[in-house]
Amino acid sequence: MAPITAHFGFYDLSGKLTSLYLFSCHQQPNKSFWIMGYPIALCCRCYGFYWGVAISSVFAIMNKFIIPVKVLYIILIFILTDIFVNYILKHSTGIYLRFIAGLLMGILFVVVINMKRREKTC
Repeated sequence: MAPITAHFGFYDLSGKLTSLYLFSCHQQPNKSFWIMGYPIALCCRCYGFYWGVAISSVFAIMNKFIIPVKVLYIILIFILTDIFVNYILKHSTGIYLRFIAGLLMGILFVVVINMKRREKTC
C-alpha cells in the first residue's frame, strides 16, 4: 500500500506504512519491486518470504502440506546458493531470483514449524 499511497500524494501515510517494516527489512530500493514508480516497503527476498509463509500456512492449516525430504534439500540448496552468490561472491542474482529464494525460505520456515508441531502431537 505504501507505493500506492505515495503515488496519490499521501506521502505521510506512505512513510508510516513503510516504517512498519523498518526493523524487519533493509528496504533498499534497488532490491525491491516498484509499483506506480515507488518501491514497496520490503526487499524482494523479504516480500517473497512473507508470501511463502502466508501461502504455505494456509496449506499447513488444512493439513495438506507435506513436502518430501528430497524436495526440502533441493529448496535448501537453492536458498544457500542464492545467499552464497549474493553475500560471498558479491554478485546480484536479480530481484526475481531473490523473490523466489524468499518464497522458498518462507515455505521452508512453515515446513520446519509444522514438523515441530507434528512431533509434539505424536
